[in-house]
Amino acid sequence: GELCEDPPALQHNTRTQTHTQTHTTMLQRCYNNPRHTRTRAAPAARRAHRSGRRGNLPPLKAAAGCVGELCEDPWGQDEDVANGEDVDIYRDTALRYAGYANEVGESFAVFLPPFGVPLSYAVAITYVCFDSVDKGKRAQKKEFEFTQVDDDGSPALAFGSAAADAMVWQLLASVAVPGSVIHTTVAATSHLIHDTDVGSAAHATVLAQVGQDLAPALDVAEAWTPTLVGLAAIPMIVHPIDEAIHKLLNVSLRPAIRDVATLQLGDAAGAVVRAML
Repeated sequence: GELCEDPPALQHNTRTQTHTQTHTTMLQRCYNNPRHTRTRAAPAARRAHRSGRRGNLPPLKAAAGCVGELCEDPWGQDEDVANGEDVDIYRDTALRYAGYANEVGESFAVFLPPFGVPLSYAVAITYVCFDSVDKGKRAQKKEFEFTQVDDDGSPALAFGSAAADAMVWQLLASVAVPGSVIHTTVAATSHLIHDTDVGSAAHATVLAQVGQDLAPALDVAEAWTPTLVGLAAIPMIVHPIDEAIHKLLNVSLRPAIRDVATLQLGDAAGAVVRAML
């Protein structure tokens, strides 16, 4: 006999309308161009995007208004971090340096026991796994907060899409490619110093300059030089490798994930998942 706050039918209609409006908005924001032509993000956004591997911005960022490219922060994660509400321990704390473990291991390979380098890779891959699961959970949570709908399959697909993208990108950009580059750099430097005529001539020249009394110190310096070269190379290879892997995934894995999202959920519902990549 009294007016209810929100009858069940109105709740259902409001929920459905909100869901439809949400997906429509996402479509308008990220897919207003039928050819999905990429637009260039602002310079600051591009710099932040390139540092996403171990910086404040995770690789799954997508700017409102850009098409198909990683955009600024549709899920509001940066605002949460800025407000101290949701710190990403895998990207915003010292734990992010675990991604360097295998590169450091390759640099110190000559000084480590046989299990040392494999252990460094195990540390890096463990970090990648935890980070990938975390990105999947964050995407799932943000997708539900954004749509308030959890029965259309998009939360699960959001988790899988974000986790798969983070896993593949991190394994390539944080483990396999840089590890190979540092391994090759250290090995080449060691070969140049110890196994070539140039290295032998340089050793003899320096020894003649410093005298036989400093020969042990020279041997130590030569032993440490490949390691120091490897360590010095790490910061120089991070951004080029990150950028190359982003470009590779932008024409391979990410379009495939977008197609799966659209196939499974349709254009409207799939837009929420597609907009993350």
